[in-house]
Amino acid sequence: MTPTAGWVSLIGGTLSAVIVWLLSLVGVINLPGQGTAFVAAATGFVVDLILAVLVSLGTKPKPAEELVGFVYSETPKSNFHDPALKTMPVLARPVPLACIALAMVIVLNVLF
Repeated sequence: MTPTAGWVSLIGGTLSAVIVWLLSLVGVINLPGQGTAFVAAATGFVVDLILAVLVSLGTKPKPAEELVGFVYSETPKSNFHDPALKTMPVLARPVPLACIALAMVIVLNVLF
């Protein structure tokens, strides 16, 4: 997706959901319970998707050089290794922290 497509689809999808909500307030759409929220979310998603594809096809993408570090396939594999990682304390490294967070999520899901 191009940057322009991202902004256009974000605004378009949000506005379409707001329009559905406004139509429900004035009585044009009358859905019980959470029906209006579901239809508004679905409308926002579909409009967002369609706008993203159409605008991406018509606008110029960023050059690959600008995507290094943001897009996995454009980042050289040498950038994924941090030589300073071995000298960091164990609790400052990403993998042990992720394992602790995963263990906490599992324990909290079992408890609650």
